[in-house]
Amino acid sequence: MSVITFSIPYIFTVLFILPFFAGAIILLFSPGISAGRFRNIIAIALLTVAIVAVDAALLAMRFGLGGTFDFIRRLFKRSFIYQDVQFLSIVCIVSFAVSLVAAFFIRFLIHNRQPLLSRFQEGMIVAVVFIALFSVAFSIAFCEEVVSHVGIAEVHGDGSGVYVDGIFTTQDYIVLANTNTIPVDLSDLYLSDNSKKLQKMPLAGNAIDAGGTLRLFLDDTSPFRIHKKETIHLSDKSGRIIAKYMYVPVAAMTLVAPVFSKPSGFYDD
Repeated sequence: MSVITFSIPYIFTVLFILPFFAGAIILLFSPGISAGRFRNIIAIALLTVAIVAVDAALLAMRFGLGGTFDFIRRLFKRSFIYQDVQFLSIVCIVSFAVSLVAAFFIRFLIHNRQPLLSRFQEGMIVAVVFIALFSVAFSIAFCEEVVSHVGIAEVHGDGSGVYVDGIFTTQDYIVLANTNTIPVDLSDLYLSDNSKKLQKMPLAGNAIDAGGTLRLFLDDTSPFRIHKKETIHLSDKSGRIIAKYMYVPVAAMTLVAPVFSKPSGFYDD
C-alpha cells in the first residue's frame, strides 16, 4: 500500500478518534476513584467540545470558514494536496496536546485535586507522544513521495519553431508532469537554469491535476530563457533538486521555396 493510499483513513483516525480516546482514558480510569456517572458524562462532553472547537478553528485556517465540511469532503474524495497533509500533521499534534491538557484540567475540576495516574494512563500518554511524532514522520514521507512524482517532461528553447497543439510557436516552454494519483499544488516549487540560484522562477499559483501536465511558456519577462545544452532544474523551497532536464534541440525546421515543374506553378488541363 502506498503512503498516499494509506494517508486518508490514517488522517481521520489520528485527528478525531485517538485524541478523544486519549483524553477519555485520562478522565475515566484514575485508580481507586470514581466521579459518578453524571460527572463523567459532563466531563466527556466538555472534552469533546474542546477537541472539536480547536480542530474546527485550525481547519478553518487552512480550508476557510466551512473548513470542517470542506475537510470531510476532501477526505472522502481523496483530494488532499501534499501541503494539506503537512498542515494536518500540525493539527494532529495540537489536537493531542489539547486533549491531554483539557483532560487533566477537567479531571482537577471534578475531583478538586489531581489523582495519581495508573500504569494504563501513563502508557496512554507515552503512546500519544509516539503517535504525534509518527504523524510528523508520516507527513514528511507523504510529501517526499508526492513531490518525487512531479518531473520535467519536455523542454523547448532557442526560439526555434515547433507546433504545440497544432499551433506554430517560437516561444520557449517547459512541460511539467504529475504522475501522482492526487493533484499537486506547485506553490513550494521553483524552476531555474542555474543550480546555484534555484529559486529564479516560483511556481506559486500553479497546480497539476492527477496524471496531468502543465506547459509553462517563457517570454521576455521570464527570469531566464532556454538555450542549447542548458539544464533546467525543478527544486523545492529547501533547495533540494527534484528533477532536472538538459535541453538538446531537435533538428531545426527549415522552410524552403517550392520547386514546380512549370515556371509559373500552374498547369494546363
